[in-house]
Amino acid sequence: MHTPRSLAPLFAVAALAPLVIIPSLAADKPSSPKKADHKPSDGPGITVNPHPHERGDAAAGKNVFRFETFGNEGFWTDAARMPKGMADAKLTPKQALEAGLQVDIDAIDLAMREAMAKELKTDMSPANAPMLHDPMVTVKLIEANAVAGIVPVDTNGDGKIEITPAGPDKVGISCAICHTVTDKSVFELPGAGSIGKRIDGLAATTLNVGKLLAVAANSPAVAYGADRSWRNSGWLTTGLPTPSCVSSKVPTG
Repeated sequence: MHTPRSLAPLFAVAALAPLVIIPSLAADKPSSPKKADHKPSDGPGITVNPHPHERGDAAAGKNVFRFETFGNEGFWTDAARMPKGMADAKLTPKQALEAGLQVDIDAIDLAMREAMAKELKTDMSPANAPMLHDPMVTVKLIEANAVAGIVPVDTNGDGKIEITPAGPDKVGISCAICHTVTDKSVFELPGAGSIGKRIDGLAATTLNVGKLLAVAANSPAVAYGADRSWRNSGWLTTGLPTPSCVSSKVPTG
């Protein structure tokens, strides 16, 4: 399998943005605003805010931010075929970190956490860090919801997650892929990804979106989907490269 070359950063960012919907968190129905009892005056004369701030459900909002895909797992699994591309490319945890992905240490089971911590203290060569070079460990991390923004979805509703190419479940993308980092308390790869406790909301400035998109088994689907999304939004007038153009530049087989 010839792994596609990285797409241009500008195209990559433009491609990913419209495919992840930024959620609007609904607050409870606001109560009637309170108004101060005062007589008209030359000054404000208001001691009570007539537009009080309404708080929504913070826990639900965090869950949406981290794990809501808005159904895009159909695109990433069936059209772009990201899980198949990852399997074909034999994407390892070390390569995932090199692409700028963030790993949530709290989502990893204790046994894997301890084994990974030992390997991270070595030179991380295949001989001394076999887990970090095992593509199936990448799958396990995603299935555990430990890779920020790459979300496994229980598509068949059996209560289990299995996203291997032969598995029934799919993988989607959430807002967190671009807007979550970790505290780097376990490991940091300079200029790339890290392992630690999640910090929501901060920009993942080291994320190599082009490198990740190029791993997909059908990268041209991203160009086609982004072109349609941006054209429909009215934000683009010239459009992105057509799938046929991208296919001529990025091998898919």
